[in-house]
Amino acid sequence: MPFMSRIGALALLGAAAIAAAGPTRESDADVDGMIDQLHGDHVPFRDAFDRLQVAVAARDGAAVASLVRFPIEVNIGRARVPVATPAEFVARYDQIVTPAIAAVIAQQAWDALFVNAQGVMLGDGQVWLAGECADKSCAAMQLRITTIQDGPRITPQ
Repeated sequence: MPFMSRIGALALLGAAAIAAAGPTRESDADVDGMIDQLHGDHVPFRDAFDRLQVAVAARDGAAVASLVRFPIEVNIGRARVPVATPAEFVARYDQIVTPAIAAVIAQQAWDALFVNAQGVMLGDGQVWLAGECADKSCAAMQLRITTIQDGPRITPQ
C-alpha cells in the first residue's frame, strides 16, 4: 500500500500545482458549449465575433455599426454619449472605437471569452455581444453589440 499512497500524494501535488498556476483558458469547444447551454446556439455568436474582428481590423465603421444595438451609450473621452443611429456611429467611429478598444477586439481569442447569461464579454468588459429577438415572436435571434466602453465592467448595459 505505500506505493499507492505515493501515487495518491503525487496526484494531489500535481492537482495543487495546476490550481496554483491560476485559471486556464477554455477550449473553443468549451466556449461553444457554454454559449449553447446559455443561449441556444454558439454559431451566431461566433459569426458576429468573427465579423467584428474583421470589421475593426479593416476600420470599417459601417460594418461595425451593423452589429450594434441602437441606441447605444458609449464612452467618448470621460463622457457617456448616446449614439442613436448607424450613421452617427460611423461619423464618430474613431472616437468610439479607440485604439485601445480596437486592440481589445483584435487580441480577443474565442477560447478566452467570458460567457454568462447576459452574452459574451471581450477584454475586461470593453465590449459585450448579446442576443436579442429579431421580431416579436422571438423565433430568430440577432447578435448585437450592447456595450462599448474604455474601462472594465463586469456586467453589460
